Amino acid sequence: MDRLYFVPIDLKQNGIAIKRDAVQVQHCFSKGHFCQLKFNNGEKFDFQDCIQYFDKLVAERGYIRIHQSHIVELEKIVRIAYEKAWLENGDDVPVSRLIQDWLKNYLAQKHNPKKEDNLPPIPPFD
Repeated sequence: MDRLYFVPIDLKQNGIAIKRDAVQVQHCFSKGHFCQLKFNNGEKFDFQDCIQYFDKLVAERGYIRIHQSHIVELEKIVRIAYEKAWLENGDDVPVSRLIQDWLKNYLAQKHNPKKEDNLPPIPPFD
């Protein structure tokens, strides 16, 4: 997907502050009061902020919160089964029952573009 925007996120690596593009994150998962970010190139960084902050940062940019502690890039999801999704890189992540049916419909339409695009809105994650 071609993008014309950069969403800066401040991280630290070996004590040195670096700026990365948040939209290059494939998977974010919460580990208590901080998150781990896994980038498309395989790099991992601990992010000293909560998952709600990252959720707001990438809102409307192709990411979806599929579990209370997991946010993924929607286009990277390749398969879904009972309460679990698999990403292009082979990682599996838990899926909330609230969003599982929506994801199944999304993947069905993604792989069968002849169907009408009539997905309901993504269920809110409270």
